Order: sequence, then C-alpha cells, then structure tokens
Amino acid sequence: MKTLEKLEKFQLENSKLENVVGGQGGPAQPSFDLGMQTTGAGEEQINDWPAPGETTCCTYTSDMWDGSNPSTMLRFGTTYS
Repeated sequence: MKTLEKLEKFQLENSKLENVVGGQGGPAQPSFDLGMQTTGAGEEQINDWPAPGETTCCTYTSDMWDGSNPSTMLRFGTTYS
C-alpha cells in the first residue's frame, strides 16, 4: 500500500482527538503574537566588513524580523566566510 493510501484511510482511535479546537471554539491559535516574521536559511553579502575594502558572506540557518527596520533582523546559525 502506498503512503498516500495509508494516510487516506488513517483514523484516530480516540474520537476526542478528531476535532481539536482552541479555547474559544475555533481552531487552536497561538496564545500571543510577537509580530515577527520568520523564514528559512539565507545568505547576505556584507561590504566593507570586517575592514574597509573587504567583502564577507554571511550565511544563516533561519531568521526572525519584526518587519520594520532591517537592523532589527535576528539571524540564527550564522557563519561568515
């Protein structure tokens, strides 16, 4: 049996788990919103860093940004080359 066929026929044994809802009767929602956007990995070229006339490549595994000022972007798993 193919994987998609298995998923199509899958049923939960516990009927209480069939419809998980949030505290206000709708789908479960995050309890708070930090107003941040997240993306996956990326690269950025940094000119004149670490010294004037030098170019460095910044590679990161994920980022988080509030969408307002590029200087507020947080990059995680960062390596420089």
